[in-house]
Amino acid sequence: MKWLITSLVVAVIGVFAWVMLQDMRELDPRAEVTRAGVVAYGHVVFSPRPHIVIDEIWKRSDPSESVAIGAAIPLPVADSSFDRALICFTPRIFSRRLSPSAVFAVRDAGVGLPPVPLSDLKALCTATPQT
Repeated sequence: MKWLITSLVVAVIGVFAWVMLQDMRELDPRAEVTRAGVVAYGHVVFSPRPHIVIDEIWKRSDPSESVAIGAAIPLPVADSSFDRALICFTPRIFSRRLSPSAVFAVRDAGVGLPPVPLSDLKALCTATPQT
C-alpha cells in the first residue's frame, strides 16, 4: 500500500514539474508558427478590456475553423508597450477546437528576443504544408 501511494505521489509531482517546465520554456516564434494550425496577425485594443482584433490570417489548416478576421481574442496581459500581436492557435487537449497557444508582441516589425522579422514568420506560414 505504501508503494502505491508513494508511486502516485511521485507521478503527480513529475507531471506537475513537466507542466511547469513547459509553461516556463522560452517560446520560439518560428517553432510556434510552424506548429500552429492557425496563425493570425492583429491589433490591440485596450478599452474596455484588453483584447486583440484579428486583421489578417496568415495560416489556416482547416477552413471551417472559427478563427476569422475581425474576431476579438482576450489579451492575457494588459501591456501597453505594443499595439500589434501575432497569435498562434493550436487544438485543445482532448478536443479539436482551436485556442490561442501563443501570443507574441510585435515591436519594430519583429517578434521575440532576438527579434524575428515578421516577414520571416509570414514566409514560414506559407511554406508550412497545409493539412
